Amino acid sequence: MNIEIHDDGLIPRFMKGEIVFKISFQKLISPQMRDLGMVTTKEDYEQKLSFHQFIPLIFLVNFYEQLAYLYGCANLRFSKSRDSDFTFWWRELRTKEWKKWFTAHPYKETMFRET
Repeated sequence: MNIEIHDDGLIPRFMKGEIVFKISFQKLISPQMRDLGMVTTKEDYEQKLSFHQFIPLIFLVNFYEQLAYLYGCANLRFSKSRDSDFTFWWRELRTKEWKKWFTAHPYKETMFRET
């Protein structure tokens, strides 16, 4: 997975509960971006993390890859790439303006790129 960071330095703010995020996706063959329809808080993330069956392994990857994996933005099968980009948007609590945080490109695997 390749992570493209648009707004660096937000992880501490997320972990303090100052911001929330949502995810949208865009298929590689379509210019239309679609919202996945969920706004996620620090508490939601911690709950999802605590119930994950491979919790020790999830800490081997960086925070951006953790989020992408936990929220279903990684490749679904070994050596089988997804056909979408997943953009994570952030906003401060009690505000309405969403800003790009980072984009996950699961089809850009480094080890098992399809030919």
